[in-house]
Amino acid sequence: PKTNIVIADDHAVFREGLVVQINNESDMNVVAAVGDAEAAVDEVSTSNPDVLLMDIEMPGLDVFTAVGMLAERRPNVRVVLLSAFSHDVYVRRAIKAKAWGYVSKNEPFATVCHAIREVARSWIYYSPDVKSRIINTPDGPRLQPRLMDGAASRVEQLTPREIELRSEEHTSELQSHSFISYAVFCLKKKKIYNI
Repeated sequence: PKTNIVIADDHAVFREGLVVQINNESDMNVVAAVGDAEAAVDEVSTSNPDVLLMDIEMPGLDVFTAVGMLAERRPNVRVVLLSAFSHDVYVRRAIKAKAWGYVSKNEPFATVCHAIREVARSWIYYSPDVKSRIINTPDGPRLQPRLMDGAASRVEQLTPREIELRSEEHTSELQSHSFISYAVFCLKKKKIYNI
């Protein structure tokens, strides 16, 4: 029997390309393709596919919230997250939300198919660069931080938005204080960015 799949990605060209490519696989069938997480939750609730292949960065409903909602409503549906980034924050949230898979959009299409097949067989699939850093603990799986020059890189753990917010925070701090504030800012920057 074929694995039934719903695709959720806000980039229409990418989404439509996935539909065509996946439907060319003899053991897979795309039952629907939608453009946001809310539509994905609705579609999965209606069509009850085997796998939901969902982009991590979409407007509207938070993707990780959607994964949690689906875990309650349709626990039999395996969610594979697609991301252009392997930011530690995203991977940690994927693990916490109990996503069955996490695949980088930089990987070949064959890897996406492999991930779908693995999760359809009730195996968890995370991209090799991510999987190598996941450890099992008594509290469940956990992601080890990446190491850079022997120390965990704090910047690696920040999303682009968090870095932007911290930059804005430090800029306003500089504008409102004296030279001493500038010195404190430099020390904070050194600590935050591991410089």
